[in-house]
Amino acid sequence: MIFNLTPTQDLPDRFTPVEAVAIIKCLDEDGDPALVLRTTEGLTGWEAVGMLTAALDTQRSDLREDFGED
Repeated sequence: MIFNLTPTQDLPDRFTPVEAVAIIKCLDEDGDPALVLRTTEGLTGWEAVGMLTAALDTQRSDLREDFGED
C-alpha cells in the first residue's frame, strides 16, 4: 500500500509480496507533474528493470486489446 492506495487487483491466493517498484505521479514545488521512481531496499537494479519491462509489456498489450475493441 502506498499513501493508503491499494492495488486495483488483489494478489492471487497464497502469494506473498517480497519486493516492489513504484512509479508515483506527483506535483513538484512549482505544481508541475513529475514522476518519482522508488524501489524496496532488497531489489537490485536488474530486477527493477525486469519488473518494469514486464509491466510495460503487459500494459501495452492491454491497451492494444482495448483499442481494437473500440
